[in-house]
Amino acid sequence: IDIYDASIFGWTDKSVAERLKVNNVEDVVMKDFKSTEHPRFVVITDHTESQVVLCIRGTYSIGDAIIDIVCDEVPFLDGYAHHGMVDGANRILNKVKPLLRELLLDKFPGYKLRITGHSLGAGTAGLITMTLLSSKDNKDDEWLNEIDIKCIALAPPPVYRPGDMAKKLEEDIQKNIIIFVNGNDCVPRLSLANCAWLLAALRGIDNLKLTTYDQLSIIVQKSTTKELPILRPTNVVNDLLKQCQTAIANIDVQYQEKFTYLGHPSHFVYYLSPTYDKDVKVLSVSLVRKKAKHFSHLLLMFSKMIADHFQWNY
Repeated sequence: IDIYDASIFGWTDKSVAERLKVNNVEDVVMKDFKSTEHPRFVVITDHTESQVVLCIRGTYSIGDAIIDIVCDEVPFLDGYAHHGMVDGANRILNKVKPLLRELLLDKFPGYKLRITGHSLGAGTAGLITMTLLSSKDNKDDEWLNEIDIKCIALAPPPVYRPGDMAKKLEEDIQKNIIIFVNGNDCVPRLSLANCAWLLAALRGIDNLKLTTYDQLSIIVQKSTTKELPILRPTNVVNDLLKQCQTAIANIDVQYQEKFTYLGHPSHFVYYLSPTYDKDVKVLSVSLVRKKAKHFSHLLLMFSKMIADHFQWNY
């Protein structure tokens, strides 16, 4: 989370170290806060935890994040992944991989590799981790077999759709990519397919030419027509609901053929559920493991869906 301030206000190596809470300036091993070809990132050494950390920043504005996230897919490993983040992941890897090998094999043998990020940075971190985990059998990358590699992803968008993924890689991904989602954060649900489906479903409902009374009937599940009882659902409401469901179902079939759904490279995510007091201050946070598909198939309209995504809420 501190990488946002470090990348924006860290004008010197010393100020970057201070904002990242790194004790020694030399422990900020590499940083790239200027490139527009990939997400901003920094590599640091954490001697307290015996780790080398690759931290990747997300897009700074929510508007940019939505534009970047709504993107097509390209072949990745034996499946498909988010086009823009695959490009970003490959560019970052090209820059940091020789350095990581030097740090983890020569300078600090026995240190662990931790890859982390928020938002787009989290999606990119996940793809980088998958690439490294899948590269262990390559002759030039056999050194990776000696390294403990894990990814901590905060608020990643759906980035991956598997093909017939090798069992070993699948097990490595489930074990080593850990995803956290805060409250009603919309970004872990946001993809091109979801946006297209939502817009098409809204258009399908709009084409039914429902009156305001009809729309209210559906929302409250009761009839608003004076001639009909208001305290119980009616056949009129049920008929309207069926029309809406049929319209959405037709759209769903049409758009699944055109836009496939990306998901998260893990079966589970850890869902952070805050409890607030009357002044909207967080009293406590529950941590619940949920199936990842609940955070990738549907774009749901929630209160605080944007606010819960901001880095300071993580």
